[in-house]
Amino acid sequence: MPLEIGKIESIFKDIWEHDGAVREKATPYQNNFQKYTFWGMVGFFVLALLIAISTKIIGPFSWQKIVALLLVAFSQISALLYQLSFIFQGFKVFQEPTRYFLEPISKSSAKDYELATSLIRFDDSQLVYAKKRLNLESEQMKNRVGILVGAIDKVGIFPVAVTWGLAAYKYFYDGSLVFSQVDWLVYGLMGIYILAVPILFFVHKLELYTLVIDTAIELKKANNAINTDS
Repeated sequence: MPLEIGKIESIFKDIWEHDGAVREKATPYQNNFQKYTFWGMVGFFVLALLIAISTKIIGPFSWQKIVALLLVAFSQISALLYQLSFIFQGFKVFQEPTRYFLEPISKSSAKDYELATSLIRFDDSQLVYAKKRLNLESEQMKNRVGILVGAIDKVGIFPVAVTWGLAAYKYFYDGSLVFSQVDWLVYGLMGIYILAVPILFFVHKLELYTLVIDTAIELKKANNAINTDS
């Protein structure tokens, strides 16, 4: 029994070591824009939140609210650019659209297929268990995100933008320097949105490695069929 448990643990160890190796060997230029826009989204939001909190400590001053609103707007713009980053290399899309979208996939798929090939050394029952376990973790993660953000993962940043618009309108209409409930709602929604992005990315990772294990199971079946025929 300890030997079986050790083998199952090795499946997950192979996966996380493979994931680490892929990230280390990734071509930097492919993700630079996404990296900058993601950290811009986070950085602008943190600065806006700090300025908003400062109104309770050293304010409110006339500049704090407008600067905080502008920083939240910059954070929203960075979030949109992060999600739509592919359009900023549009000339590549128009020149070679198929290659542009499939080249990164082909590189990562080749490495993932190598992992799937290496996993055929495990028993069918162990691979099936690992697949079901990853499915379970993926579904639980989705449910947790659903409880946390509700429909934000479906409608995107639109609720944050609408709330920011209301807060900005209220500021320019009455000139209040005090942060009201609507103003704080902007920070709450934006914070939840930012938190949801890496969580959903991790869900994608779990689903990707579920596919890898599924491929290993199919390869194992094909090898068994060849051995039976021969």
